[in-house]
Amino acid sequence: MLKRLFFHQSGPNFKQIGYAVSVVFNQAKDGHRYAEFFVVHPIGYVQRAIANQGSKIFPKFVAFLKSKDANDGTEQALVEELKALDEHLKNHGPYVNGEKITAVDLSLGPKLYHLEVALGHFKKWTIPESLTHVHNYTKLLFSGESFKKTNAAKEHVVAGWGSKVSA
Repeated sequence: MLKRLFFHQSGPNFKQIGYAVSVVFNQAKDGHRYAEFFVVHPIGYVQRAIANQGSKIFPKFVAFLKSKDANDGTEQALVEELKALDEHLKNHGPYVNGEKITAVDLSLGPKLYHLEVALGHFKKWTIPESLTHVHNYTKLLFSGESFKKTNAAKEHVVAGWGSKVSA
């Protein structure tokens, strides 16, 4: 049985931002898992002002990762975006839109995972400890069952970004 995850909120200040896809897996006799069926359901409405929260983190991460000049400002630009997210989560968290996960969170989760893995590997860099709300947010996202089942292995993330870093 499916049920809507969020109450419908309409009007000019709200925007539906996506759908969640539930996948039901079965184990075949040969040991392989296969998707039996997919269920698509809306995952919520968020205020338009919140829908783009954290949207600049990924481009800032990529710029910093590719940067060969430690003084070009790319690290500080990334930290400023993470500080903005931290402040937002402090006031509205634990998720971007409050108590319930939305597509914004589902979009940010993998990006923050790539950020942590790639920058940790290639630059020995971590999200500053002072950004406690971002750290709590990533722990919350990364501990979710869907994230655990779908995230890429760290070595695959490193291999994927390797060619971008050396270019």
